[in-house]
Amino acid sequence: MADKLKKKQRYKDDAEYREHLKTYERDRYRETHADTVKDCNDSLHEMQSFGLKRRLRTDDHGHSTQITFSTAQLAAAMLYHPVRVRQWQGAFKFPKPPHKVEGSKLRVYTLKEARLLVAIIATHQKKNQYLRDDHDETIKRLHAAVV
Repeated sequence: MADKLKKKQRYKDDAEYREHLKTYERDRYRETHADTVKDCNDSLHEMQSFGLKRRLRTDDHGHSTQITFSTAQLAAAMLYHPVRVRQWQGAFKFPKPPHKVEGSKLRVYTLKEARLLVAIIATHQKKNQYLRDDHDETIKRLHAAVV
């Protein structure tokens, strides 16, 4: 019992020890769960196969036809379930689709935005398999990609 308390105290006080344990646990997880570790880098080369051509409304009340991505299509490209991405959107960790499809309530991302978002998530997945509130830098980059 005293040993456990000493380890807790050391973890609390020693930043180097804390970082060592985090790295050790992350590497151990990847060794034991190698088949479940996400890496959406491959999706970047196949982005067009995830999206669909849709007519978008433009600011000047016109329209343009582009390859676009719904939240579910983008989630598939990032190797996450659509519910997870919608949870991130609700928690303001992930940007909501900014463009409206003409004649529909559907909101979508353009191909350019989708590529940027997948690239940011791919970089993030190299260290983390999830997106937490304290991953500020990644969250800022995600929101900056969709403006």
